[in-house]
Amino acid sequence: MGLLNQREQSIEQRGKMGQQLNAQSGIFPAYPVTRDGHLMNFAFKWKHRDGSIVEFSAKGWKSDDPGKADRLTKINQLSSSAPAIAPGIRTWLQQYCKLIEFRGPSME
Repeated sequence: MGLLNQREQSIEQRGKMGQQLNAQSGIFPAYPVTRDGHLMNFAFKWKHRDGSIVEFSAKGWKSDDPGKADRLTKINQLSSSAPAIAPGIRTWLQQYCKLIEFRGPSME
């Protein structure tokens, strides 16, 4: 097997392994890997009941409410080293926020 084929196979295995781990943990990464090793970017924007805006992208969590941005970033860091939507965050978003914008997937 040539070096290129080994590299392609390795990328495919990492993508599959990452998808399996994410499926098991319930974590949705900001940039999941496709079968052919390409990264996809997603961006979401929610409106909280209190009127503040919460955003999630490959750059991480952002909000016009600094407390929410800080809290979401800290929770994210407990579950993943990369920007991700952890199960607890997803539950909080479903209970208190309304999705107002979605961008993606775009491939790098």
